[in-house]
Amino acid sequence: MAGSEFDFFDESNTGSGGNSGNIDPVLILIKVIRNWPIIVLSCVMGLLVVLIYHRYTTERYSLRGSIMIPEENPNIATGFFREFIGGGFTPNFLNELEVLRSEDVTAAAIDSLDFNIEYYSKGRIKTIEEYKTLPFLIIPNENHAQVYNREFLISFYENNDFRLTFADDEEHSKSPLYKPNSMIQTESYSFTVFFERSVSLNGKSYTFKFREREDLVREWNSRLNVSFLREFTTIAVIRLNHSEPKKGANFINTLMEVYRSQELKRKNDLADKTISYINRELKVLDDTLAIYESMLDRVKVEERTLNLENVGDPILNRLTALERRKGELEGSIRSLEQNLLFLQDSTKWQDAFPPIMVSENQLLTKSFERLQELVLDRAKLSNNLAPFNPIIKERTNEINGLVSSIKTNASLQIEEYKEELQVIERDIKSSEKEFSNYPEKQRQLSDIQRIYNVYVGMFQFLQQKRAEAGIAKASNEANAQVVDKATPNVKAIFPNKPFNYVVGAGVGLLLPLMFFVLREVLNDKVEFRKQIEKLTSIPVIGMIGHNKYEGNLAVLKHPKSIMSESFRAIRSNMAFFGRDRKIQTVLVTSNASGEGKSFCSLNLASMLAVSGKKTVLIGLDLRKPKLYDDFGLTNDFGVSNYLAGFVDRDKIIQKTAYENLDLIAAGPVPPNPAELLISDEMKELIQYLKDHYEQVIIDTPPVGIVADTFNLTHLADLNIFVVRQNYTVKQVFPFLNDITKKGIVKNATLLLNDFKVNRGYGYGYGYG
Repeated sequence: MAGSEFDFFDESNTGSGGNSGNIDPVLILIKVIRNWPIIVLSCVMGLLVVLIYHRYTTERYSLRGSIMIPEENPNIATGFFREFIGGGFTPNFLNELEVLRSEDVTAAAIDSLDFNIEYYSKGRIKTIEEYKTLPFLIIPNENHAQVYNREFLISFYENNDFRLTFADDEEHSKSPLYKPNSMIQTESYSFTVFFERSVSLNGKSYTFKFREREDLVREWNSRLNVSFLREFTTIAVIRLNHSEPKKGANFINTLMEVYRSQELKRKNDLADKTISYINRELKVLDDTLAIYESMLDRVKVEERTLNLENVGDPILNRLTALERRKGELEGSIRSLEQNLLFLQDSTKWQDAFPPIMVSENQLLTKSFERLQELVLDRAKLSNNLAPFNPIIKERTNEINGLVSSIKTNASLQIEEYKEELQVIERDIKSSEKEFSNYPEKQRQLSDIQRIYNVYVGMFQFLQQKRAEAGIAKASNEANAQVVDKATPNVKAIFPNKPFNYVVGAGVGLLLPLMFFVLREVLNDKVEFRKQIEKLTSIPVIGMIGHNKYEGNLAVLKHPKSIMSESFRAIRSNMAFFGRDRKIQTVLVTSNASGEGKSFCSLNLASMLAVSGKKTVLIGLDLRKPKLYDDFGLTNDFGVSNYLAGFVDRDKIIQKTAYENLDLIAAGPVPPNPAELLISDEMKELIQYLKDHYEQVIIDTPPVGIVADTFNLTHLADLNIFVVRQNYTVKQVFPFLNDITKKGIVKNATLLLNDFKVNRGYGYGYGYG
C-alpha cells in the first residue's frame, strides 16, 4: 500500500509545471517602486563613478584645419573637374593629400616647432601635459649630448630654487639645490633652466623629457588624418586628436604653412635655376665685352679714327642685327644642348631648366616647368610609397613620357635654329664682302664696333631676362590657401561627458532593475497570495505573519497580537468552508518540513479552544513527534502506543494547562508508522474524538516527504496545506492541483505562513 502511494507521488511530481514559471510584471513594478531608495542610490553611485572617471581621465580634443588646393594649381591636372564629375578624384589631387600626410612635411613642421621638450604636471593619478603654460623653459646646450625619452623631475623651493634629477632617482630630495637660470651639466646632459617671468613655484614639482626628432615625426604623423572636405571641392581637411589642444592646433597650422612654403620653394627653385643660367651667360659676355671694349679704344687711339662719319651705316646696321640674332641662336642652342645632357641622366633631371633664349617655343618652356614639378612631386611621394606603388608608377610613366617629348622637341628646335644660323652666317659673309669696299681703317673700327654692339645688346638682353626672372621670383606666392586655421577652443571628444553621465545613470538604474527581474526569474519560492492564486485554484483560507515571539504558543501567550488576529481570521473563514457540512475535523499538512504546519496546527487548535470550543490536537507525525514540548508534556504515551495495542485510549489523552485544549502526542517512534496510520484503530480513534470533542485538529507528516498523510485526508472535513513565504517552491502546486483534481484529496485549502509584512512588498497586494 505504502509503495503504491509513493509511486503515485513520484508520478505527480513529474508532471507539467503549469504556469509556475510565469513572471508577474506588476509584482516586479511594485518591488521596484517600494525599493526606490536603492534605485536612487544606484543611480547616484553610477553618476559618482562617472564623475571620478572624468576627474582622473586625460581629456582628448579633436583639432581641425583646412587648406584649399585650387583648380589652377600646377599640381592638379587641368581636366580635374571634368574627370572628377565623371566619377571621382584624380590621382593628382589624391597625391597632394599624400604629400600633406607625408613624413617629409611632418618633419618640416616639427623642425619649426618647439616640441623637442615635453613638460608635465603629475597628480596622484592624472598626468597633464603643460604646453606654454609654465614660467620656465629648458634650454638645451646644442654642443652637448642629451638623454632622450627619460623623465627629469624638477622640484621648486623658496625663491624658485630647485632640485633636478631623473624622475626615478630615489635620492631626489638629497640632490643639490640650484638657483634659477642655472646651467645643469653632467656627462649625459647639459641644459639651462631659464625663467621667462617671475612667478613663485614654491612647493611645486614638474617633469620633462627630451624627445628624439625621429620619434616625434613618427608620433605626430601617425596622428594625422587628411581627407577631402566634400564632393566638387579641392579643400583638404587635416584632423588629429591630442590631449593638449593648443599644441595640436599649432601643429596643424604649422603643417599647412610648411606645405604652402614648400610649394613656394618649388617655384623659387625653378626661378633660381633660370637666374643661375643667366648669370653664367652674363659672366662670359662680361669678359668678352671687356676684351672688345679694350680693342675698340686701342684702335680709336692708335689709328686716330674716332668715328666712321656715317660711312656704311646701312651695311653696319644690317651686320649688327645679324650678329645679334646669331648670338641669340647660339645661346639658345647651348641652353638646349645643356638641357639635353641633363635629360640623358635620370639623376640630373631635377637640374633641367626652362631655356630663356627660346622665346618662340612656349610649349617647350611649359614642358620644362612641368617636368620640374613632376620630379619634385615624385621625390616627395617616394618618402612614403614604394617604387611599385601604382601612384609612383603613374608619376614615373608621366615623367618618362614628358622627357621623351622634351628631347624630341628640343632636338627639332636645335635643328631649326642651326638651319637659321647657316642662313645668317651666309648673310653676314655677304654683308662683310660688301663692307670690304670701304677704307681699311674704317672697316677695322666698324668690325670691332659692330661686334662690340652685338655683345652689348646680348648683355642687355640677358640683364633684362634676369630682372624679369627676379621679379617673377619676388612675386611668387603659394597657390594653396588656408581656409580654416585650427583653433584650440574646442570641446573634448574624450571622454564624452554628457553621454557618459547618461550611461552612468542608465547603468545605475538598469542594475537594480535587472536584479529584480533576474531574482524574479530565478526565484522559485512563493512570495504572495496572488502568486498562489495564479498557480492553483485551491482556495486560500488565510495568511499567518512572521512569529516574532519565543516559542510556538503565540495565540495562548499573546492573545491580542497580530498573530492571534490572523488565526481568528482563519477560524472565521472556516465557517465559509462549512456551509455544506460542519467542519469538525481539520487536517494540517505541508509539502516539506520547515514550512510551519505544526506551528499552524498548534495555534489553530489554541484559537478554537480560546473561543470556547472543546478541542483536541493530535500529533500524527509519528516519525518526528514534537508537539508535546510546547505544552511541557511527555511523549511516553501517544498514538503509536495506542494503535500498537499497548495502552488504552484514555491513557494517551493529555490535559494541557489551557482550558478546552487537550493533546494526543505521537508517542514513541514505531517501526511501521504507515501501517499504523491506515489501521482500523486509527479510524475508530478519530471517530471517538469527533464524538467527544467539538474540534479535532490533526498534525500530519509532510506530503512531499512521505505518503502517510494521503491515508488520513478522507478522515478530515477540511484539509489545510501550509505553504511558507520564500520557502515553499512553486513546483509543488502542480502536484497539489493534480491530487485535488483527481479527488485524492477533497475539501482542500491553503494557508500562507510566515508572511513578512515589514518587507515592504505590499500586504495589500497579497490580499488582492
